[in-house]
Amino acid sequence: MNYSDIIKPRSTDDFVLTASTVSILKNWENNPAQRSSLLLYGPPGCGKSTCLRVLTRDMDTMHFIATVSLDARDFRANAARFARTVSLQGQSKGLVIDEIDALTEKEQRMVSCILDETSCILVASTNYHRKVYPALKSRCIELDFDPQQLTTPEIAGMLKTNITHALSNNGLVVDDQVVDQCIKEGLPDFRKIGLLMNATL
Repeated sequence: MNYSDIIKPRSTDDFVLTASTVSILKNWENNPAQRSSLLLYGPPGCGKSTCLRVLTRDMDTMHFIATVSLDARDFRANAARFARTVSLQGQSKGLVIDEIDALTEKEQRMVSCILDETSCILVASTNYHRKVYPALKSRCIELDFDPQQLTTPEIAGMLKTNITHALSNNGLVVDDQVVDQCIKEGLPDFRKIGLLMNATL
């Protein structure tokens, strides 16, 4: 049984974020016609990549993982071609780039130009906010996913609630002490909690 998958967030309510950030995400999600570009930033393991997938489920998207080796010319051509086409289903179009800081400055400038020239929006994540091209950041709502904005008890409590709910939805019962210990040992990397549960249970 893969607990990492079972406890993975399925909605914006399942992420450990400040109330103001959740409110922005929900408003973005519930108003497709008013969506603007988003840049999610924070340390590894805080849920950015998962949130990209949750947010863009109802969109026509092209997804790039920037840390995977990409031919620069192919990236530029594919991204530009995608952004300039019209969705046959009438959906919002989104260029989804995970770990966008891995793109060169030239590639980031190209993305910035695409946003200016088309109706396509960017939904991106980065571990290194300072490495994102300033003009690109200025075109996005920037959301801080760093859990350190919350206190440790707040983080642990939110995680415990979300994990218990996910387990219950799957008809599973796990000893509270085991869940508490996995949360304690896994923080601040949320991904490690699922891995610890896999190793323990």
